[in-house]
Amino acid sequence: MTELNFEAIGRCKVLREKIEALHTRRHQCVYKLRDETSRLTFSDGHLIPEIAEFDRDLMQSQMKDIALVDSDLMHTVHEFNIWCQEAGEPSIKLNPSTKKELEKLKPLPFGGFPGSALLRR
Repeated sequence: MTELNFEAIGRCKVLREKIEALHTRRHQCVYKLRDETSRLTFSDGHLIPEIAEFDRDLMQSQMKDIALVDSDLMHTVHEFNIWCQEAGEPSIKLNPSTKKELEKLKPLPFGGFPGSALLRR
């Protein structure tokens, strides 16, 4: 019978709890950024009586928050995946970024804004 590695089991338990907390925190940070971008892009299809201002400092701050939490999360997942082997637990799979897939797509040609030819008089 295989002997249980209680240190590895304990570390995995603590790391899993930290991963869950960091994952939740990253999710919250992403939603704050999403809320801000949604505010900028909102349109109800009618004439817009006002335009939302772009707050670069806020967006950069939110991106920094996401990056910091994500870095801590990835480090913790890496550590968990090392210990999980000795604890007899499955590893946590990381889904790769879709950035590489998006880079394969060719950008659409931009012919200018509708009606822009009228402004060139």
